[in-house]
Amino acid sequence: ADITVTGTASFTATASDITLGDNGANNDTNFGSLTLNGVNATVTEDSGTVFTGSSSLSGFLTLTSAGDITDDANATIAVTGIASLTADNVGNTAAITLGDSGTDSVNFGQLRVVSDLDTTITENSGTDFTGSSVVGGSLTLTSAGNITDDATADITVTGTASFTATASGITLGEQAGVRNSQVTVLA
Repeated sequence: ADITVTGTASFTATASDITLGDNGANNDTNFGSLTLNGVNATVTEDSGTVFTGSSSLSGFLTLTSAGDITDDANATIAVTGIASLTADNVGNTAAITLGDSGTDSVNFGQLRVVSDLDTTITENSGTDFTGSSVVGGSLTLTSAGNITDDATADITVTGTASFTATASGITLGEQAGVRNSQVTVLA
């Protein structure tokens, strides 16, 4: 089914999952802005995604957006598990910008990002990369805790990568395991 909301779309699934926009070409999903509350959320949006209000997921977030992924100045985003964010479209013009206002709040258990262009995230806690992250532009990450990656993490940045841990340390690319994590900057 097609879903188009020009204002705020707010979804709450108490003790359950939210799955929207996952049925291919005949399933257009577009929101003016978005709030998610529940256990896990899998959302594919056919336009840009703007988080607003308070979003809280006790599990994971998998968000695929055909435009920019952003949040408004008062948004709160809390994901206990992995936040997997993909901003990708056919024109390769999608970017990710979260936590860029002093009044918003962004916290992820672990993070994976894929963007056509720049990714800029300010996290109010530590940041732990997992899986394959690919940034087509520059990556700017500011974290209030440690910036780390797990043994599955591969981070590839086409432009400049800037990491700032305001109160802690940065350890990337040093995990032991089945394969070593990798940080690649192509500038």
